[in-house]
Amino acid sequence: MKQFKNIMTIIILSLLALFLFHSLNALYPGNIIEKTFSGLSLVVTPVLIALILVYLLNPLTDKFITKFKIKKSVAILLTITLIILFTAAIVLFSVFFLIDQSKSFIETISRPEFLNEVEFWFVDNNLGEVYAYIYDLVSNFDYSSLLGSASNLIGVIIQTVTVIVLVPIFLWHFLNSKETMLNSIDENIPKSWQKHVMPIAIKSNYLVASYFKSKIISMIVLFFMFVVVYLVLGLPIGYVILFSVLIAVLDLIPYLGPTTGLLIPIIYIFSVGHVNLFYINNLELSALWGNIILIVLNTVIQFIQGNIVIPKLAGDEMGIHSALILVFMLFFGSILGVWGIILSIPLGGIIMVIWKHIRTELLDKVKE
Repeated sequence: MKQFKNIMTIIILSLLALFLFHSLNALYPGNIIEKTFSGLSLVVTPVLIALILVYLLNPLTDKFITKFKIKKSVAILLTITLIILFTAAIVLFSVFFLIDQSKSFIETISRPEFLNEVEFWFVDNNLGEVYAYIYDLVSNFDYSSLLGSASNLIGVIIQTVTVIVLVPIFLWHFLNSKETMLNSIDENIPKSWQKHVMPIAIKSNYLVASYFKSKIISMIVLFFMFVVVYLVLGLPIGYVILFSVLIAVLDLIPYLGPTTGLLIPIIYIFSVGHVNLFYINNLELSALWGNIILIVLNTVIQFIQGNIVIPKLAGDEMGIHSALILVFMLFFGSILGVWGIILSIPLGGIIMVIWKHIRTELLDKVKE
């Protein structure tokens, strides 16, 4: 009970401190607290990206060192060079292919014939007012407001350049000193804390590494699965790649990502009005049946991924209940934005590790 009171005191004082900072920031805009948090956010983003890349690239660096007998510094430099080249290739692919295919997709779904069919459907189902409201909202929406002011745009550009410069630097240091990180934690905390902090740190490190390893492999598997699905539905090759990349990337966002990634091909299929299975004209199906097949196949793929692929790759350590995942998404998303949503599962996993450790310690003391 004494330890519980101490923990609750720390939590309450931390919340009061956050509330005080928030109040001061609201009363005195542009103060030192706001500038401090702006500076921290500028540094935290490249640090988070570098940490994620460490978990993804560490196996590659270790393979260079152990299998090919390459010096550690050279192996790290080679790893960073490969990820830079890979990122550049992705950017070029996005610029020259995805943007072109996206323009074609927008042109397809914005055809007057398709829009007229949508309008007729709303009117036939006594939803004409709903269609008029949606049409008015889309037509009169101020899309320039999404870019924000010129100062905000300049700030985004500066932050982007800063991230591009700092990520390789942090990545080098993290890869170079990964063996000493846990040792440095061990050396710089009180001895009375070590029996609690070190097991949590080791378990959390293993959990996060397992998550990112499983996630990157599952994204690759998901990409190839949906390539097969869209080829079966007879979609144009450009759209096959575009939609498969989209749903694989959006898989980083739990639940919402795959659903959002599936809505776009569904809209496209409705816009063209039909699909030709295996590109055979005699196997033409209506858009409704094509989307039914797509939804059924997506359900099967998501079931296989969620119940077989991810548990097999990540192990039981990531067995977080779906309701808790939603809670973590809302909580960390409100604090960290998009990064919070993407990292909600590993951050939630760390919280669960801490909770299980505390619970075990308390149960052991009760038994004593």
